[in-house]
Amino acid sequence: MSNILVVEDDSAIRTALVAALEDEGYETESSDNGRSALRRLQESEVDLMLVDIRMPAISGPEVVDALREQGRDVPVIMMSAQPARRLPRGVRFLQKPFDLDDLFAAIDEALGLVGRGHAHC
Repeated sequence: MSNILVVEDDSAIRTALVAALEDEGYETESSDNGRSALRRLQESEVDLMLVDIRMPAISGPEVVDALREQGRDVPVIMMSAQPARRLPRGVRFLQKPFDLDDLFAAIDEALGLVGRGHAHC
């Protein structure tokens, strides 16, 4: 199963996302800010990132920009309670609060699993 990095500064949301993903069989890692997420990505490979847009120090879009500058094309799903304004190219968006079915559908799409019989119910 895929390894997903959850980057969320709200500990309750981060914990809930990690638990939901692990219940579905995903391997997870988590970071509470963009700076620690970038450090973590130097140490391990991830298949997908769930990233909050608004975080202290380094925002979600800045994390994605740094990844792209490094030549890393990790699929990213950004999350925010605010409507999406300007997202980096190729980034998917989920508006908080979101349904877990929508989250898993976005993950399947980002990982290219749509239409391959991989459905979350």
